[in-house]
Amino acid sequence: MNQESLSGRRILYYAHDSFGLGHLRRTLAIAHDMSREPGVESQLVVTGSPATASFPWPARTDFVKLPVITKDAQGAYTSRDLPLPLREACRLRGSLLLAAGRHYAPDLLLVDHSPLGLGGEALPLLRFLKAHRPRCRIVLGLRDVIDEPEKVRRAWRAEGVYDAMSEIYDQILVYGDPSMVDVARAYGLPEQAARKLHYVGYLRRQAAVDPEPWPAAPGRQRILVTAGGGGDASDFFRLTGDTLALLAAGRRISARIITGPFLPPVARMTLDTIAAARPEIRVEPFCPDLVGAMNQADLVISMGGYNTACEILSVPSRALILPRTSPRREQAIRAERLSQLGLVETALPERTSPAQLAARIGVLLDAGPGHREPLLPMDGLERTSAALRRLLVDDRLAPRPRAAADPGRIQPRLVWEGVR
Repeated sequence: MNQESLSGRRILYYAHDSFGLGHLRRTLAIAHDMSREPGVESQLVVTGSPATASFPWPARTDFVKLPVITKDAQGAYTSRDLPLPLREACRLRGSLLLAAGRHYAPDLLLVDHSPLGLGGEALPLLRFLKAHRPRCRIVLGLRDVIDEPEKVRRAWRAEGVYDAMSEIYDQILVYGDPSMVDVARAYGLPEQAARKLHYVGYLRRQAAVDPEPWPAAPGRQRILVTAGGGGDASDFFRLTGDTLALLAAGRRISARIITGPFLPPVARMTLDTIAAARPEIRVEPFCPDLVGAMNQADLVISMGGYNTACEILSVPSRALILPRTSPRREQAIRAERLSQLGLVETALPERTSPAQLAARIGVLLDAGPGHREPLLPMDGLERTSAALRRLLVDDRLAPRPRAAADPGRIQPRLVWEGVR
C-alpha cells in the first residue's frame, strides 16, 4: 500500500439502524479495522441507532446521532421520540445526514444495507456528493441474504434502487459469498450494477483480549442465548426461557440469556421471574464481549441475524438457530442454508414446543464439542478494508465528469408508511 497516497483520508459511514443493532455493529467492525490504516485521518458515523454509547469506538472516530425511528405495535415504522410523521422524521434525518456530508467533506462514503437510506433520506447526500465532490467514492455494503428474492425485487423496483445502484454507487460490496446467494441473479441487478459487485466474505469477529469469565459453573454445561438488540425477540425469549427452565430441572446447566437493550419490558420481566426461580439461569441486558462469551459456551442458541451468524461462525461452539420468519424470511433463509452446509442446527420456533426444544438441546449437548470447518470465507473485514483502501488510492480520485445519467433525476418512489 502506498501510505503517502492514502494520507489524510476521511471516511463517512451511514448506518440507518431503525430497530436494532445490526447495521451499526457491522459498520463499527469495519471502522475499527479501517482505523488501523495509517493514512486514514478520521472517520465519522451517521446513525439512527439509540445504542451508540454501548460499544467501544475506534480512535479518531466520532458519530452524528439521527432521531430514532422504531416500529409500532403493528410493525410499521414511526418516529420514536419526536412528535413527527414518518415523512417529516425522515426529512429531518436526511437534512442532518446531508449537513454531515457537506461539512465533513469525506473521501469515501460507505452506506450500509439501504441504498437510498430509510425512506430515501440518504438521497440528498448522494446527489450532493456526485455533483459537488466527484473525488468522493460512494460504496454500498450489502449482506448476501436480504429477504425472499421476489419481495426484494418488487421493493427495489418501486423505490428506484436499481437506478441508484447503476448510476450513483462506484462499488457494491457483498458481505458474504456467492455460494450462499448469487446477489445479482437473485435480486435482479441490472448489468451496470452487477459489474460493481465484489464479494468480500463474512465478517469474522474477535473475542476481547481478556474475555470476561463465565460465571462460576463447575461441572455444568454452558448455554448462551442471544437475539441481537432484542426488539423483535419477545417470542424467541418466551420459548427459550421456558425451555431453559425445563432443562434446568433435569440437567446441570449454566445459562446466560443476553436480552439485548431493546427487549420489551414485559418480556424481560418474564425472564427475570424464571431466573429468580433458577439461579443457574442468568439474565443480562448486554454483553460487551459476546464473541468471548460464545467462545466459552458449549451451545449457542440465537435468532438468525447477520451479525449473530458471523459471531457464531467465528467460534467453535455448537449453535442452534431459531430464526424469525415474519415479517421477513431473511433469518430463515440464512439459517436453512447454514444448516445445509452443516455449520449450525436450526428449528422453526413456531413449530417447536419447549419440551421439543429441550430434547433437541439435550442431544446437542450430549454430542460434545463442535468442530466447525471453515466452509465459508471469514476474512470479510480484511477484504472489505482492502477494497476501501484500493478505492481511496485509486487514480480515479482525480475529478471526473458527471455521469451521463444525472443522479438528480433519481427519486425515492416509495410509500412512506411501508418503508422497509
